[in-house]
Amino acid sequence: FLGAFQMTCFIPLAYVSYYGINTWYFSEHFQSSRTAEERLFGPVSENVRKIGEVQIAFQAWDFVISLFNSELNSVEMLLHHAMTGLLCYWMLTLPYMAWYGVYFMGVCETSSLPLSVVDFMRFFPDYKEKYPLMNMINSLSFGAFFVWFRIIKWIQFSAGAWRDSLHVLKMKKLPVPRSVVVGVLILNVFFTALQVVWCGLLLKEAKKMFLGGEDDKKKDEKKKKK
Repeated sequence: FLGAFQMTCFIPLAYVSYYGINTWYFSEHFQSSRTAEERLFGPVSENVRKIGEVQIAFQAWDFVISLFNSELNSVEMLLHHAMTGLLCYWMLTLPYMAWYGVYFMGVCETSSLPLSVVDFMRFFPDYKEKYPLMNMINSLSFGAFFVWFRIIKWIQFSAGAWRDSLHVLKMKKLPVPRSVVVGVLILNVFFTALQVVWCGLLLKEAKKMFLGGEDDKKKDEKKKKK
């Protein structure tokens, strides 16, 4: 089930990644947003709408599936799905943070594509044994993409979002509720903390892969025997 689940996730993630990268890196009009007001309150383009609508549907589906599966229904992941959907809803309806949304809701999902392949092979070990090179390439790609998109550039653009948000909060009148601006900043702290925690787990797995070592389950078993 979980292997099929991962491959099903691949389709919407590939969709939003494509439109995110296409918009973020190759749209001159998009990159012309120069002020805090333009980046936060700018209009929703067709590509932004595609990213937002698919993310809302995907996160709602993922939330429901995860809710009834013990391996997926951790509190932080359920919050992740719900809050991502909420942010996309605000992005499309208010609209708010469409410029940053392209990166956080689109470009960032690039790192999830090789992870889906790695997870698929984890749940279907026969494929992992049959295609070890593919598993290795996707594992390394996931690690590199995660550190670049979800740590280095994530922190860079989060800092930009904070600067822009604190700037507009000084305005007497905002085109969106002030509570939304503050709420998005709070959620950014939550999502950033998740990226850092996940990066720690990633580094731990990388250490096992390249330096060897026992996993936590085996260590626990040894402790119990003692």
